[in-house]
Amino acid sequence: MELTTIRNLPIQSSVLKMLKLSRKIDKSVKTIHFDGLDNYESANHRSAKIFWLMIIVFTTLCIIYEVYKLFHNFRESPIATHMSIQETRQMSLPNIEICFPVAISQKFLDSRRMNWIEAMAIMRTMMAASSIEIRQILLPLTQDQIEESRYSKELTEDIFSEGLRLPFSQVITLLNTTEVNVNMKNMTEVYEEFMQMGFDAKDVFLECMFSGSSEFELLNCDELIHEVLNPNFGKCFVVSLGDRQQELAGMGLTLFINAQTINYPTNRLLMPKVTGIIANLHQQGAYNPYDFNHVNVPPGFSTQIFLHPEYHEYIDDRSGQRRQPCNSQHSQLVVLNMTYTSGACFIDCCQQIVLSVCGCFLALDLRFVNSRVLAKHSMCSLLDIEQCSGTKLQNDDTVMKRLAACFVECYSACSFWKNNVRVDTVNIHKPHVSHFLKRNVSIDDLIHLDISYADMRYLFISQEWTTDVHGLISDLGGQIGLWNGACMVGIIHILIVICIALSNYSVRMFRALERRFTS
Repeated sequence: MELTTIRNLPIQSSVLKMLKLSRKIDKSVKTIHFDGLDNYESANHRSAKIFWLMIIVFTTLCIIYEVYKLFHNFRESPIATHMSIQETRQMSLPNIEICFPVAISQKFLDSRRMNWIEAMAIMRTMMAASSIEIRQILLPLTQDQIEESRYSKELTEDIFSEGLRLPFSQVITLLNTTEVNVNMKNMTEVYEEFMQMGFDAKDVFLECMFSGSSEFELLNCDELIHEVLNPNFGKCFVVSLGDRQQELAGMGLTLFINAQTINYPTNRLLMPKVTGIIANLHQQGAYNPYDFNHVNVPPGFSTQIFLHPEYHEYIDDRSGQRRQPCNSQHSQLVVLNMTYTSGACFIDCCQQIVLSVCGCFLALDLRFVNSRVLAKHSMCSLLDIEQCSGTKLQNDDTVMKRLAACFVECYSACSFWKNNVRVDTVNIHKPHVSHFLKRNVSIDDLIHLDISYADMRYLFISQEWTTDVHGLISDLGGQIGLWNGACMVGIIHILIVICIALSNYSVRMFRALERRFTS
């Protein structure tokens, strides 16, 4: 009766079939053969059994060690770096940013009758986000240094000669002693005034040419150039070729530039240390003023810049003995709206400190400020910077800790383009540029600048792990088989026997439960 009841249940019926099936499985399938175990079973003397038991224990320990070592090496796997040369038929030249060692022209000061104090105050306000200024804002001078520089002309000149700046409090003190034409609290007005202080594009760019293949194409400079506010140099000009591509080695962009040295400011505290221009290289669509990949170009010479591009692609490994952390180039910056680099990350981190403590951000070109930040906050005025740097930032104990965290968190980008440069400079042949000299351009101010790829190829650097999952499985099988005499057939056999054992165990458990309920 009970048997009939059991057979009427579909689940119990299938279990009985499984039970019968497991009994019909051949003994050779259910028996696993290992060299050591077989020898242990066939041994007739106790000493022989002890010997084979010792061998089994030893090989088992070796297997455990080798498996641990394989998994450890997999986690601590070294990274292989590969380099290859990639040939190409066409290459887009990077955007060329032309900057000057001075942000203010004497021509502007004369036309506006602006004194040097007001000009310096505007310049310091709009260049507060430069690498030098941020360091001084977050780590301001002590009160003793401020008082000493206020009354010492020699110390003031020493501060400037070392690349530092006067304290903002002293700038405001000087500003209060003179007549000011610009509302220093209106940052829109200050920004517009500062962009007019620099040199005019029509005076700087005399001729622009491009050769993608063999013939030079005369271009309209106005269509290629747009102005930007670079916090490190002031007003700069970005030359973008758009869809034009270089096709032959050594044939690229040619610029004739007026270095405007005659328009450098005459005041000693405003004049630059050097003459010429700074040519910054930016990948198209990836402008970043904090990526210092630039070339100093002297005036009065013909300079040829040959580019040797490289593309780097690294693995982000933040653990293990060979850690090499990096951040994705798509990593989000909070304040800045530009391509990720370690330099931009650090300035962005500093801007976050200023934003949280002062309630404003240091002056930037508004195109490169995050729209969410721009909607809620405004640029810091000179008074904002002086009050915040002199009181809030200096008295905030967390500033140094947060600044130290900026250094730790800002890793290099995992993938990026890099242009190695080779620069050749020769004298300009005067008869060749006589038509420029007729336009009242001095030969000492003229710059002939050629920028091109040295050859139509680039170096590709990539990385990969030396061990992958497939290799790990292969090594596991090899080590286990090496120590116990098994092979892949034996390993598969073990899995099958385990499945059979689990099935038999389930059947026995079910029968025990069935007897309990029916008794």
